Amino acid sequence: MKQTINNKGMRANWFLRMAIVLLVFAAITKPQQAKAQTLTDTIQRLYGIYDSMQYLSFDVRYVYTTDTVNGETETEQMLGSYTMSRRRALYRLGNIEFMQNDSVLISVYHDDKIMMITPRTVNNAGSLLPLREAIDSMVSTYSAHYTITHQHNTTDSISTIHFEGDSIAPFAHFYVLYNRESQLITEMRYIYYEEDEDIDLPRSSLPDPSRRKRKLTLYLDNYRFDNISPDLYDPSNYAWKEGEKWTPVRKYIDYRVYSNQPL
Repeated sequence: MKQTINNKGMRANWFLRMAIVLLVFAAITKPQQAKAQTLTDTIQRLYGIYDSMQYLSFDVRYVYTTDTVNGETETEQMLGSYTMSRRRALYRLGNIEFMQNDSVLISVYHDDKIMMITPRTVNNAGSLLPLREAIDSMVSTYSAHYTITHQHNTTDSISTIHFEGDSIAPFAHFYVLYNRESQLITEMRYIYYEEDEDIDLPRSSLPDPSRRKRKLTLYLDNYRFDNISPDLYDPSNYAWKEGEKWTPVRKYIDYRVYSNQPL
């Protein structure tokens, strides 16, 4: 089987962005459903590490894989990094950079040369854990549509929570891997199937021409304590405010600055 790898490094391409948007959109659709109590304690224990530790930093790597009409696979990657410290956060995904402190969230879109300045969006930066809303959705919203297993590897310290979906579940499979000793997540993986409307071959030539297997894997590694200096969370690194107007500093002088309300 042929495999094509397209490594964009720190540049997020369109297809990977759309994959992430699709997953998050599906995850935040929340009809009323009882929580899966059997996993609540484990999930909350994992969250507690990210919510409580100061300056917890780690690298992330998104790997999006899809099959093609010829039975080949295509792989795209996006790199990033996070620092979480209660109300403060620094994170970067592809060429998009974010900084949050006690009062503001600054988002810098380097490819488009746009800076967004808004009031702080979350009380605890642990809420920004990648795909945390998707985990919540699996546990609370769609639990009735998943067979959930919790496996502990005897050869190392990695445990796996596996959600296997029925025909109604948004994903066919969803995995959360974490280290039992540190209680830190090491990997999250989604497998789902999507209609493909851009197929030019006759339908009779394909076993299943309208559905393609998609997999998005998120690796979290290189955990450390970093970005401790308070100066890193100063909005004046990005823009300064005069009256009700924000003006970018010299580094971002050719960026357009938008703010949804006076801060």
